[in-house]
Parts: sequence; structure tokens; C-alpha cells
Amino acid sequence: MGEYPIYWSNDEVVLRITHIQSSQALSATGERLPEWAFGQIEVTTNRVTEGGHTKWKIENLSVPHIDGLAEDDISDGGSLHPAPPPVMENVEYIEQDSLIRRVMSFFESYADLQARMFNAHGSLSEHTFSSRPLEWVWLTKTLPYWLDDHSNAQVTLVGNPMLWWLANYVMITYPIIMSLYVVRRQRLIFDLPQGEWQQWWVGSAVLLAGWLLHLVPYMSVSRVLFLHHYLPAVPFLCMFLAVMLEHFTYYCTYPRINLLAHVAIVTVVLYGFIMFFPFAYGYPALSNDQVLSRQWQPLWHLLYHRTVGP
Repeated sequence: MGEYPIYWSNDEVVLRITHIQSSQALSATGERLPEWAFGQIEVTTNRVTEGGHTKWKIENLSVPHIDGLAEDDISDGGSLHPAPPPVMENVEYIEQDSLIRRVMSFFESYADLQARMFNAHGSLSEHTFSSRPLEWVWLTKTLPYWLDDHSNAQVTLVGNPMLWWLANYVMITYPIIMSLYVVRRQRLIFDLPQGEWQQWWVGSAVLLAGWLLHLVPYMSVSRVLFLHHYLPAVPFLCMFLAVMLEHFTYYCTYPRINLLAHVAIVTVVLYGFIMFFPFAYGYPALSNDQVLSRQWQPLWHLLYHRTVGP
């Protein structure tokens, strides 16, 4: 709890412990963990701070004598006073159920852990860093994982925005290009040999379908989602860009234009990698100005310490 004082009530033995920065209260599920966790009561934090699940009872609370405490600081109305950390014995959850401890095998413990994680994720209703599928496509939000205590070294899921955005724009042109090809082929105008046509439309259609299958189902999911749910779709997006680039190379008969197009795309993608690889690897630590210069979207969560120099 750091520099913040702890307040205890004169006439109450029930308390609620709330984390100031996150506004989450110390909570208990009322269940005991399996044998691998020594059968301890499962303790978590909860954004819903009101309710019996966040109330704790302290027995045998003894507070040492406080030198210099004025009598005016003490009242009989149950007011709150700052005090040194008390000695707490036999702390227990108010609504703890009497559960029977049972030794679980490794596979039972593993299955129990997976079920608990599934249920915990399914019960989430909101999160500061959550995002929706359409926000993944255009990378309008990021997902921070870790920030060093003394520097701006961090791990934040940003991706390579230059690669993602370039692939998105190419994908927008795909229906137009495909429609033109189909209309011209119906008029017996064959721009591509049959083998090249078959290879291109099958390859591009399979990759596009793979990308959609990893994106569209999430649009109907009501639970909290994060940017990392989009990662399985990213390889399909990158391969789709490669297929379209290869198709352009085949169709364009000017070697110099092909070379310039390849160099431009590689340069743009490499620039995106250089700009954002510190967020993927947690190194090197950037200054505040460097972090802010990479804030390309207003909703990106790029972390930095205000005390770190520019």
C-alpha cells in the first residue's frame, strides 16, 4: 500500500481492502484451492467492491502504543485514525464455506485450473485495455503487458502498424480486382493464363477465408476481448499481402516498377519494425519523448513514467 496510511475503525472488526490505483478490492471466492496450492482460500481482486465477498474479519487485533498521538485525534464515535501496521491473527473470510479438502491428481488439478481460467475469462465484463474486432483490424488500440519499475522498458502488443495497414488497404482492393477479372472472363477476355488464374484466385481466396474465419466469429462474442485474440489471423493477412504482391509482379511487365514497388514495401515495413520493436522485446528502454512520438493513434496505451527524463 506504499506511502498511503492505513485507517482502522475503533468499533469495527470488518474491513475492505481496496487498491487505490486500480480501484479493485481484495476478494475471496469462498472456495479452497486444490492440493497443489496447499488448500488455501482462493483470494483475488474484484472491480465490484460492494458486497460480502470483499469484506474481511480480523480477530485479535492489537495496535501498538502510538507515541505523540494527541487526545484530540481520538473520538468515541468510531472515527478512523492512522496507525502503524497492526498485528493480525486468525484472519478469515466472513462468508467462508466449510469445504472438504481432497487430494487431486495432476490431471484433475490441470483440468480444474483450465476450468477456473475459462470461467474467470467468461465472467469478465469490462477491462481498460479491452478492444473489439474492428479495432484489431485497424490497430486502433494496443495491449500493454509489462512496464519496468525504473525505466520505460515495456512489453506492449502493438504489432507492425505499417504492415497491418498496408495489408488492409490491399485487401480492400481485392474485391474490385476480382470483380474485374470475373466480368472480363465472362466476356471471353482472359488477362491471365488458366494456370496462373487458378493459382491466384484459389490461393488468395483460401487466405482471405482463413483471415475471416479468425476474425468474424469474435464479432458475435459479448465477453471482454483483447488484441491478442487477433494474432492467429495475422499470418493469413501477411500471406495474403505476399500473394497480391506476387500477382502484381507477374502482371506488371516493367522490371524497374517491380523493383521500386518491392523496395518501397520492404522499406515501409522495416521502418514500422524499427519504430516498434522496443515494445515487443522490452529493450531498449525509450525516453518519454520517444514513447510519445510513437503514439500514432489516440487510443494506444503506450506506458511511460512521468519521472523519467526526455
